[in-house]
Amino acid sequence: MKKITAAAAVFIGMFLFSCAAAEVGRDYANSRGGQKTGPRIAREMKKERPEKIVNVLCYHRFVERKELPEHRIIRGHGDIYSITPENFESHLKYFKENENVISMSRYLDWLDGKGDIPDRSLIITIDDGYRCTYAKAAPLLEKYSMPAVFYLYNDFMPGGKNALTKSMVRELVERGFEIGSHSASHPNMASNRQSRVFGGKKERFDDEEYLDFLVKETADSKEYLENYLGVPVRTFSYPYGAYSEEIIPFVKAAGFEAAFSVVPSYNINSTPGYALKRHIVYNFTTIEDLKEKFAKKPLKIEIISPRDGWAGREGKLRLQARIVDDSKINTSTVLFRMGRVTLENSSYNPQTKMLIYQYEKDLSWGTHKIAVIAEGNDGSDYEYAWQFVRKNPADKNLLKKRLKELKTKQGDDDAGKKQKKGN
Repeated sequence: MKKITAAAAVFIGMFLFSCAAAEVGRDYANSRGGQKTGPRIAREMKKERPEKIVNVLCYHRFVERKELPEHRIIRGHGDIYSITPENFESHLKYFKENENVISMSRYLDWLDGKGDIPDRSLIITIDDGYRCTYAKAAPLLEKYSMPAVFYLYNDFMPGGKNALTKSMVRELVERGFEIGSHSASHPNMASNRQSRVFGGKKERFDDEEYLDFLVKETADSKEYLENYLGVPVRTFSYPYGAYSEEIIPFVKAAGFEAAFSVVPSYNINSTPGYALKRHIVYNFTTIEDLKEKFAKKPLKIEIISPRDGWAGREGKLRLQARIVDDSKINTSTVLFRMGRVTLENSSYNPQTKMLIYQYEKDLSWGTHKIAVIAEGNDGSDYEYAWQFVRKNPADKNLLKKRLKELKTKQGDDDAGKKQKKGN
């Protein structure tokens, strides 16, 4: 038997790896911005569109909070999601003078091949539906003529004294703001460890219950908000930013046109439309921090493992990413970053353009944000970011069956609407 050379082994490994990744992730990649099929790809093959960069900000609350030492904030103490109205106004003033803020509708239209957007754009989103959105944020947005989308979830609207009321939301819509879904109950949808109560006893979902839960949090939320407000709800934001390849098909089946995480990075033409990225704005986020985020340059990646949205049990993961073109970066600076931790022992091979890192211990269960980072030859920062989940995935056959049922139901509903319209 002939021996295989090291170079041949690397080539064969990369080929098999790319084939496996393409096969397993095909359904997920078909989301807008990923692998394209049908008339859509035919249109885009005729004329390749210029690359656009879209940063999306995620705000939450706009109230005065007691200042805390920075070391306590980093440890998670205090309301880090609440910024003062004065701080918010300083952001808007900076955006007015330096950024191209566009509406969500304009972005969605552009994603669908209609119209155009600036080469670099910014979108403002506000999650949860706190009353201060109406009392504090909306007047400031109007003062600076800024569009925004508010992400609401069923269980909090209408809520107590801190939540938006129905009349407030309808007024915000009349004033030109957009509404999106933030699920029905704001759970971590990537976890099937949600609890149910029987006689005061908590148990975990089985696969059937977990898939029912995903339908409730997506389709039921969209229907509730649209019936409640009488306006289209076109986009979805994942609670806690947690998405996976199990969740995305349910978001698509519900009729949402795009969905947003909180993977802190930019969006470009090829960013999957149901895994769009957002930067959370904290109470310690400065304008200089925002400038740094907006200055990140896209790093083109051809192969990643685990793939974006992967959901699986394996713990001792081998991280892999292949850079398409490394001519503009200092190859000695190419590294993986997991969350806030830079993996200094990452190994980059300039010949194969493959970056590798092997975990010797099991990663913790739950969602993991990962990025390939590098320094440009001109000193600028490059990155490519995505997310995956370590969990016990639902049975694949059951998942396919449920999605087929949803597709059939959607077809029946659409046929019914057409018939009703015709009558």
